[in-house]
Amino acid sequence: MITSPKKPDIFISYSHKDAAFARHLTRHLQRMTGRVWIDVDKIRTGKDWSNEIQTALDECKALVLLISPDAMASKNVEDEWKYCLDHDRPVIPILVRPTKNIHFQLNRLHYIDFTDRRGYEDALERLRLELVTAGIPLTSLSGEAGKIASPPGPPVSRQRRTVGFGLLAALVIVAVLIMAWAGVFSGDDTSGTVTLPTATPYYATLEDLDTIMPTMQEAGLSSPPFVLNTQFSGIRPPDLGGEVGRDVGLGAVVDASEAAAERDGYRGQVARSWDTGTACPDSEHQGLQINISLFDTPEGAVRYMNDTGIQQAWLDSGIYITFEPQENGILATGGWPAHWCGPVVFYQIFRTHGRFQVAAQSTGRADADPAMLIAEADLLVRYMIQKIDQAGME
Repeated sequence: MITSPKKPDIFISYSHKDAAFARHLTRHLQRMTGRVWIDVDKIRTGKDWSNEIQTALDECKALVLLISPDAMASKNVEDEWKYCLDHDRPVIPILVRPTKNIHFQLNRLHYIDFTDRRGYEDALERLRLELVTAGIPLTSLSGEAGKIASPPGPPVSRQRRTVGFGLLAALVIVAVLIMAWAGVFSGDDTSGTVTLPTATPYYATLEDLDTIMPTMQEAGLSSPPFVLNTQFSGIRPPDLGGEVGRDVGLGAVVDASEAAAERDGYRGQVARSWDTGTACPDSEHQGLQINISLFDTPEGAVRYMNDTGIQQAWLDSGIYITFEPQENGILATGGWPAHWCGPVVFYQIFRTHGRFQVAAQSTGRADADPAMLIAEADLLVRYMIQKIDQAGME
């Protein structure tokens, strides 16, 4: 949760589909010295979350409502803004995505339009003045335009096979998490992709990337048999995995990766992994992994990806068999004979996109069609690059 230690002045009410926008708006309000309460994590272990929300609503001086189709369809969002209206607290609506379904009780309130990112700074100043009128002293910002994300849109509609994606055996998962392989692509080949609207760019963090990672539904997976592997999903800081990697005999990979990471400004990665556990369904696919790695600069990302020491360490491990430069990145192949469902093979597509390294790994049985696995990995990489652009991240 992005919040201030004292009682909050401002409560941000929003749909979690608009999390990227809400997070960056909060940072701007905090730069204005505002005390902001925003539910980012949704649930916290060991706490009664409804009581925390109730306390924040009781303590805030005003509620900023992010209007979007998902927000207008959310019962929780409606409960929050109605509670403030019922208790004579100012509700300031801001339009972040166009919608025709604005509640009739909100129609009498004039919203501030944030949908035109070119006018973001003006909209932000209008919001500040509204909050000042509500009794919240905020300092004005200047030169802050172009640093807020557009809310990620709905999942891209994609034609998919009925079979699932695959995730590599446990050792290979650990191997992938240690390093941020993401190709040496220096162009933006978008042939065969769906064009999405883009937002004004802003400097993204790992936390921002985590908000746009695909859901199981977006990945086209069904449950059962697939489940999210929580052990290998989430935000991975730069120092995570080294000790584990050495424990499983990948010390040379760890050493080469750590040296290159320090040199090239590697900041960590965000990952999502799905697998079938020990179910071993009768399918060519056994699971899926997608990760996005972050670097200080695009140059550092490419330099890291070209490190021959890392490549050789992986080849020497026997897990990876080849690293083949492609027109739009790198195609890596490998396998693991000791998988609990029998021998598996994997194909991994890596691409750089500015400061981001996007990699998707599709794993299947040893007799799986290579062309199918490669196409699935490539499609997912392209999809995530579009989500990055749509969110305005750089």
